[in-house]
Amino acid sequence: YVAFEPENLEESVKSIKNFNIKGLSITIPFKIDIIPFLDEIDPLAKQIGAVNTIHNDNGKLIGYNTDGIGALLSLKEKNVKLKNKSIAFLGYGGAARAIAYTLINEKPKEIIIWGIPDKMAEHLVSELKEVSNIPIRFVDIKDKVNYDVLIHCTPVGMWPKVDDMAIKKEYI
Repeated sequence: YVAFEPENLEESVKSIKNFNIKGLSITIPFKIDIIPFLDEIDPLAKQIGAVNTIHNDNGKLIGYNTDGIGALLSLKEKNVKLKNKSIAFLGYGGAARAIAYTLINEKPKEIIIWGIPDKMAEHLVSELKEVSNIPIRFVDIKDKVNYDVLIHCTPVGMWPKVDDMAIKKEYI
């Protein structure tokens, strides 16, 4: 892997083809901005609205989002059952969006978006309701939630806030 931050996204995408780079991982803040420069978007990535992986298939750049399937496979490896379970997502950013769209197909009892109230949270709940008949609701971070599976999708706990908690310990 070679990590770099492009100065010009469009020119960087052209370079992928020119240098015949086979694949890339994309991270914040480019997961959405790169989409117009790709030749094709996987249906799930299109639904999610973000790309985190690009495959160069003989000069055709195809965008994927592997966040959701990666989380699903990790849960399945640990024998975590999702069907008929209440799944709470701590946070509502790109990772929560990708994982929620993927886990809808696992037929949970409900999906709870748990976080700080704002328009982005409302938008995610609204979008998920449009693609699923599973109950989906938002709960303020200050309120306790009953859940079977908790999926943490915030940067809280990562460097430099390694000792911070996104929710009260007693909510876990």
